[in-house]
Amino acid sequence: SNILRMILIEQIAMFLVTSVIGIIVGVFGSKILLMIVLKILDISTSVSLTFQFPAVTQTVLLVIVAMCLIMIQSFIFLRKRSILSMMNDSSKSEATKNNISIAEVISGILGIAMIIFGYYMSTEMFGKFASGMMFTPFIILFLTVVGAYLFFRSSVSVIFKTIKNAKHGKVSITDVVFTSSIMHRMKKNALSLTIIATISAVTVTVLCFGAISKATIDDNVKLSSPQDFNFTEQKQAEAFENKLDEAHIGYDEQYKELERVKVTKDSFFKESGGTGNMMPTEMFITSNQY
Repeated sequence: SNILRMILIEQIAMFLVTSVIGIIVGVFGSKILLMIVLKILDISTSVSLTFQFPAVTQTVLLVIVAMCLIMIQSFIFLRKRSILSMMNDSSKSEATKNNISIAEVISGILGIAMIIFGYYMSTEMFGKFASGMMFTPFIILFLTVVGAYLFFRSSVSVIFKTIKNAKHGKVSITDVVFTSSIMHRMKKNALSLTIIATISAVTVTVLCFGAISKATIDDNVKLSSPQDFNFTEQKQAEAFENKLDEAHIGYDEQYKELERVKVTKDSFFKESGGTGNMMPTEMFITSNQY
């Protein structure tokens, strides 16, 4: 009961500190992220700090649920073990195997290769792999997710063990404690690390797609209609200018003369082959000076 009480006090203190730090970082981080999005979208507006009480309530609820689950797990762990067995557990090493197995090497190399090939496919998705556009995104997702899991599960362990073997046993205490702890914890939490990496990649991907879509729309608008307002009738343009002058709104006028003419000969279009059987009957002609 005393050990469980100590664990409870430790968990309460740790969760209080992490909750306060997490809420502060979340408030400022959301503002920074929103400023980045507005900068990418080229929207000039002020961003204020927002404190959402429903979000704080949900955060506190999740923290309480996590703390209860940890306490239940600790209670079950303490019930199954005696003080003597826990003393023996404290003397055990986290990473007991220092030799590199063949399966570990294969999975480690396979994880790195899958990640590299997945990113290569993403760069050539509209090039070499354009024929399989329907299945390419799912293949890329499979390669990166499974490759990330194998990387955290085996690749890191193989790299650190190779470094230790290359030193021929001449390692410091810091190297032993540091590498053993990392290898053990990455193997144990490989799935959680993979989920975190996947969520981060999805977030960055959605942000990039949003920026690309915004830039594409802006380019299409500038190509199709570079001016904010277009008028083909002189009277409509003059009436609109009068309204702007009455409201004291500045504007730049760009005048371009267009002439609609009929096409009398179609030999040019036949020779170029650009329009096929659909020959244009009218064309718009303008001058470079206007």
